[in-house]
Parts: sequence; C-alpha cells; structure tokens
Amino acid sequence: MINYDKDPKATLVSEEDFQRYEAVRASGRYNMRTNEARLFAEIDKATYRAIITNYEELYSAFGDKEEN
Repeated sequence: MINYDKDPKATLVSEEDFQRYEAVRASGRYNMRTNEARLFAEIDKATYRAIITNYEELYSAFGDKEEN
C-alpha cells in the first residue's frame, strides 16, 4: 500500500485497488474521470482520486510487470 499523506487518516492505495482501476482502464469502456468508471472498478471516491492523482507513481509500483 502507498500512503499519499502524512495524516493518519490518509488515503491508502493497495495493489488490488490499482489493478481494478487498470482493468477498467484497459477495457476502454469508460472515461476514467467519470463516476461510472469508479463504480465499475468498485473503488471508493478517496482511493479513486488518489489513483488518478498519483497514477505514474502507482504504475511504477504496481503496473504491468511484463512491460520493458
């Protein structure tokens, strides 16, 4: 999990959350900035926002291990 704030109540993003986001993104079915995409991925709002805001770092940590 990656914590994006020093606050103890900070949003944590798990690899499972990120992989669910990636599955929806890879489907090409939704605009990833919409609530429909978030609901389809079954991710809460705070976590979804953290994924979008920190996508590059999360991809580096949890992204496709087979690329490059």
